[in-house]
Order: sequence, then structure tokens, then C-alpha cells
Amino acid sequence: MAGRGDVSLRHLGWSGLRIERPAGPVLFIDPPAAAMADDRPALVLLTHGHPEHVAGTVARLANAVDGQHTVIGASAVVCAHLARRYRGVNATFKPLRPGDRLVLDDGIEVAVFGWRHLPLLPPGIGPALQHVRRLLSRPTLCARIIAAGIRGPRAGPMLGFRLGIGGQRLLVYGEGLHRRSAAAELAAQCRGSEDGTLLVAVEPEDQEFLPALIAASGLRHALLYEPHAHWRDAFGMPRADLALLATALAARGIEAEVLAVGTGVDRT
Repeated sequence: MAGRGDVSLRHLGWSGLRIERPAGPVLFIDPPAAAMADDRPALVLLTHGHPEHVAGTVARLANAVDGQHTVIGASAVVCAHLARRYRGVNATFKPLRPGDRLVLDDGIEVAVFGWRHLPLLPPGIGPALQHVRRLLSRPTLCARIIAAGIRGPRAGPMLGFRLGIGGQRLLVYGEGLHRRSAAAELAAQCRGSEDGTLLVAVEPEDQEFLPALIAASGLRHALLYEPHAHWRDAFGMPRADLALLATALAARGIEAEVLAVGTGVDRT
């Protein structure tokens, strides 16, 4: 578990996060399907509608049991898609857009902002073609990914969350920190939250750009995870070196810790 005060955080795989306190509902961010086998009330925030980000919420709604309540905060298009498919399920949908602020159960505060998704292909013609060749080497897996995307919902808009929970501040930027991100925009989003923790999804093609970008946020603590490690291993693609990135951030005075799947870090 990752704990800071009485708040704990665990990386669930993909971009999934589980955040909780000793009492009250569990908060999930983009949970994968295996993480949602839990009968307790849950709060779910979805950054966008790509299949791996909504899979856990779909699984929970499809297998809901009596009395199991779920509050889901997501873009209007994602909320509408899920509400249409799972009518009658004990769920409350909260359509969100950048600029919204709300207080969820148990005093969890959420401020919503927007971001741009990381590029889908690596930079340069050669690396991009190699990336496509690796995708085509697994046609069945490619077909499954495409089919899941077609089933929807639409991906955008992309939402980030500034969370206040248990006296702690967590900034969930989804997959919006990459080589095309604007440092000034990141600094503006993080202003006033300098004592918070930045959650950073790392793709290997963006790793060299992240130390300067994260430093621009003004935050001195970051948690690093790799969101697409499963697909990268399946397609034989390179992986990020999160330990190396943590070292580079330490040289800039930023305390960075790596979140492996299923684990967290202690922050007491």
C-alpha cells in the first residue's frame, strides 16, 4: 500500500488506481476488470473512454449485485454510454467536464481539468513503422483491441482530477504528460497544490522529456507507473525504465517513487 497520513494508494495495472482510507467508500481511477470484485460501495472516476480505462467499470455494472451502489464520474459521453447499456443498475452517473468541482461521499473533493492524450505512435518514421509492424505481428490481439474500441464509448474528452482526500492532494493526470505537453499548462493546473503528489503515467518514448516537464509542475513528489506494460510485453515493444526516471527526477529535487502493479509505497 501507498499511504500518506491515513490515505492509501495502490496501482492496479494499466492506469488503474485504488485510493482509500480506513473508513468510507473506496475510490477507483480507471480500474481494470479484475480490481472490481468488491461488494462495498465504490466511487469511480474515469479519465476517458478507451477500453482499458472503462473495463473495470463495465465489469462492475454488468455483474452488479443487490445493494451494491456505484458512483461514476466521467465525461458526459462516457456516462451516457454506460447509463444506456446498464439501465436499472444501482449506479449514480455524474457527467463531468473541465472546470467542474464537486464533493463526493465522505468529503472527497474533486476538481476536473482537461488534457491531451499521449501520441499513439513513437516519434520518427522508422520507429513508427516498427511500432506498426509489431502491432500487425499479433493480428488476433489487434482485432480484439479494435473491436473493444468500436464497442465504445468514444474516448474523449480527456479528464484529469485534482483530488483532496484525507487532507492529502493527489493530481491524476491520466496519460496527458508526454513530449507534446505544454509545461506552462501543467504549471497552471498544479498551482496551489505544490504540497501534493503528481501521478505520472510513463511511456518509454516520452521518458527523456518528463524530468523537465514534471519539474515545471512545481510539485516535489511524484508516483510513476507504466500504463500499457501489458500490451507492450504482448507486442514485444520496449518498456519504460521507471527507476532511471526516478533517479533523473531526484537530481532535480523531486522525490519520485515507482508503483509496480499490485503494489504501492509507504508515505508516513
